[in-house]
Amino acid sequence: EVQRCQGAVERTSQAAMRMPEVGAATPSEQTLCFKCEVACLSKTKPVAFTAQQASSDSSRQGARWSPDGSGKHCRPRAQNGEVSGVQKRARKEASTMTHEDWSKLSMAMNKLKTEGKLEKYATMFSEGMPPEDPTFMNFQNLPWFRHFLFDFETDLQVVAKDCDLTLPYWSGCNEVSSAGLRNSQLWEPSHLGGKPTCQGGGDNKCERATVNSAKKCDADADRWCLGDGIAGGW
Repeated sequence: EVQRCQGAVERTSQAAMRMPEVGAATPSEQTLCFKCEVACLSKTKPVAFTAQQASSDSSRQGARWSPDGSGKHCRPRAQNGEVSGVQKRARKEASTMTHEDWSKLSMAMNKLKTEGKLEKYATMFSEGMPPEDPTFMNFQNLPWFRHFLFDFETDLQVVAKDCDLTLPYWSGCNEVSSAGLRNSQLWEPSHLGGKPTCQGGGDNKCERATVNSAKKCDADADRWCLGDGIAGGW
């Protein structure tokens, strides 16, 4: 047992000797005595869906139930008209979304707000979770979020009358840089809006940030009310 332990220690030491040494790039890294690097598992950019591909997918799926929010919502239908199987939802990475995709999402979000349903989801999100309950946070948290997103996405499809409309996701591996968060395409006026502008501090930090086409919120001076993007003017 002792020999096996000694062998493991020796192999670990040999592996450490083969690792290239790198110098600290920032004062924080020098204090921590090591260099931090971002490693992304995905080296390739997600492939964008094309309208032709979407049309082809729909034809393979055959007829679907209408997006009505019922138990049959957007589920595939057999030749006899009965629903069969479950609805397939393909979410797109945000950087692959077209101008038409963002327009559809914006229209649906604004329609939900007009109908008062967006406020319902905002209230549910802020009041529906008991963060002080360890049972919920440890075991029910993720299922709760999945159901919340599923219902929200379903209502978006209903108001848009589009079974293929889905919420996007964002991969940080596509915009990795020291200022990647501030320069992300997500903050463009035709996307989520609220692109920040940094004043001072260089690329690694932002001492004073302002948000384009936005104003400080009356209710909270530390927050900005957006003037462009999906939620522009809300």
